[in-house]
Amino acid sequence: SASEADIELQANGLSSDGQPGEFSLGANESWTVTDKPEWVSINHIGGDRGRFTMYVTATQNPTADDRRGYIELELANGKPEQVSVFQHHVAEALSVSKTSISADILGRESGAAPLLKVKSNYAWTLTPAQDASWIKPSLTEGEAGEADITLNIEANDTKAPRTGMLTFASGHKSIEITVSQDATAFTSVSTSTISFSKAGDVTDKGDRAELTFH
Repeated sequence: SASEADIELQANGLSSDGQPGEFSLGANESWTVTDKPEWVSINHIGGDRGRFTMYVTATQNPTADDRRGYIELELANGKPEQVSVFQHHVAEALSVSKTSISADILGRESGAAPLLKVKSNYAWTLTPAQDASWIKPSLTEGEAGEADITLNIEANDTKAPRTGMLTFASGHKSIEITVSQDATAFTSVSTSTISFSKAGDVTDKGDRAELTFH
């Protein structure tokens, strides 16, 4: 019989202490391993009567999910034994250059379309919320690595400020990005009463007339 019902391995294929998973097998007659996952390796696949120390390793888990498989053993008399192997996945590591973006009425930030830098160790997606169709990322998905994404934001003709959300997701983790857009072309106008000359290009005092916008 097998001494361990469950072998737990980290994403790198070894146990938490950096060693192979281990269980003991005692048999009164010959036995064999009849089935196991392709990603699992074991040091014995069969033997005669006796006690065996079984070492279990796995290939690195390339997925964004934990996985479980079973080592199936059978004695000569047909009696089955089963040991489960559980393997963790590599934790998601994702980041964005900013989680808050402020755009003007034309959809610009500092005079240009906002730029977002993203990074992930798994394939990723960038999805606008249903009520944020006015935000159009230049990329909405990608493979592991880094990417530069331009946010093409439509001009705001709603006459009111608006806010939309983007979700950057990879594996089981996600980051929310808030996009706020103004509704006014200018935040303030500084003026004073000006009397123009008959020609209209200077004041009645001879100064050039100027309006300052902020």
